[in-house]
Amino acid sequence: MTRLFLTLAFVLLLVPGAARAACGDGTGERGVALLIGVSNYRAPAAAPESGAWGQLDNALRDVDEVCAKLSKAGFATRILRDPTFEQLDSAIFDFHDAAQESDLAVVYFAGHGFEFRGQSYIVPVDAPKRTSLGAMTGDFLPMSRLLNAASASKQFGLFLLDACRTRDPVVQVIDAAPTEPGNTPGSVGLVSVPDGAVIFSTVVGRPALDAAPADSVLSPFASAIVAGLDLPGLELTDFYAFVHEDVVRRTGAMAPVGPQYPALYKITPSKLYLVEPPEPSRLPVFGALVGMEVPIQLPPPERLAVEDEPKLIREVLSKYKFGQLLRAAERDNPVAQYLAGYAYEFGIGVDADLAKAKEWLALSAAQGHPGGLLELAYFLEHNEGGGNGQARELYEKAAATGYAKAQSHLAALLWSDALARPEAERAELRQRALGLFEQAAAAGHVYATYALATNSPERRPTAEARLREIAAAGNPQGSYWLCELAAWEGKAATAAKECELAAYEGFGVARAILAGMYARGDGVAQSNERAQYWARLALTEPELAAQPGLYQTTQGLAE
Repeated sequence: MTRLFLTLAFVLLLVPGAARAACGDGTGERGVALLIGVSNYRAPAAAPESGAWGQLDNALRDVDEVCAKLSKAGFATRILRDPTFEQLDSAIFDFHDAAQESDLAVVYFAGHGFEFRGQSYIVPVDAPKRTSLGAMTGDFLPMSRLLNAASASKQFGLFLLDACRTRDPVVQVIDAAPTEPGNTPGSVGLVSVPDGAVIFSTVVGRPALDAAPADSVLSPFASAIVAGLDLPGLELTDFYAFVHEDVVRRTGAMAPVGPQYPALYKITPSKLYLVEPPEPSRLPVFGALVGMEVPIQLPPPERLAVEDEPKLIREVLSKYKFGQLLRAAERDNPVAQYLAGYAYEFGIGVDADLAKAKEWLALSAAQGHPGGLLELAYFLEHNEGGGNGQARELYEKAAATGYAKAQSHLAALLWSDALARPEAERAELRQRALGLFEQAAAAGHVYATYALATNSPERRPTAEARLREIAAAGNPQGSYWLCELAAWEGKAATAAKECELAAYEGFGVARAILAGMYARGDGVAQSNERAQYWARLALTEPELAAQPGLYQTTQGLAE
């Protein structure tokens, strides 16, 4: 049986007509998707006295909207609305068969969930509030079954889970001991991910909000997933980063339970797209669009100078198509040229193409834009061996404009160079580096403030106080660099609060530091389970690989 026939069979056999019309008819070219939404919980007919789980207003709307986006992206889709255990059980067998004939398989669940004895469960519409150890797997569905079904695909399985992972027990296991792990507040479940990935709507210990934010009729997580699926060419890690940023932004003011912090577990191929990048033939051709008006607003200079490029590009692509960014670049907009070059260099919103990356970065640099100068220097340094000294010259030019990121980068290079110089030259280089760090810190580059604290003992108290001000103002980078600073000083316990917040925010190094703190009981209650939990999350973040020693230690904690 061919893959196309099986995919169509999955759609025709499993999807009711109304569900197909609501979602649209996905071609199945990208893969298959199973979407499960449970809103109208009811007491089980066999035991009505056990009571019903709480109603969830948005779960059904959420799966409808996510389904429509996945269908548009080319997935053959099926929706289960308010399914019983038996309906879920049957659908998983069918989905497993369809996944085996597909490259990608996606599962989306919106409803109640909980964790017990290290196992995550999802709650069918007719599940009881009270169960027993023997009845557990007949009342609730182990999340691992959905993971295994999605992982049966030829390339990759992705599970998107919008369910609570709070510390309070939400189901009573009548024959479990009162102190049973997973039956008491504070328990932590661990997730074993097969060949695929899981994006949780929230980290352990935090609720998943069903209430819709002011600008959406969906839950915060579903709103972010829908918005992310509108952005072609986001590789899975960038897709997750966009979802994380969007959920935190939407829930930051949703007191008293916000913000909500999504979490990613993954084992992923080098490049995985839910929505493919635009085809080169559909993008503007260089030189063909001069004279066209392009209404596009790009980040202002003060943000460009201090914020990371991937975040800036994801923000631009959430408002404009990549082709619009290229058209702005065609009109000699140096910011558009710089961002387009970076996007081509790292494959954000478009397939990576180093030749095009260099072309756009060179055009931006030729106009003297500090972002173009800085990124062209980085490109030459990492792809062309420094370009016969051109990279260093470009770093100097960018820093001379007062561009904070360039000042920090140049200062770090000078500090490193000083190690191999005679004492007199070393002192001069370090003094210049500290001056550049001070200028960058004054302009708002948070890393520069951290660098002052670690490289200059006399500046450390002032720099640390400034980081605390930044953190108190709501900038998570302040918390992150306070966590790093405390770990660098060997005093991580003094920054437990900052490390936890930075870990929630998705900083991989902070997650690794927090994992070590839980393993040692250093400033937090010792917990091997929490150490393993945060270690597994840390390993999904690319920046951890830049610290090999910490990476290896974290790998040991994750096993």
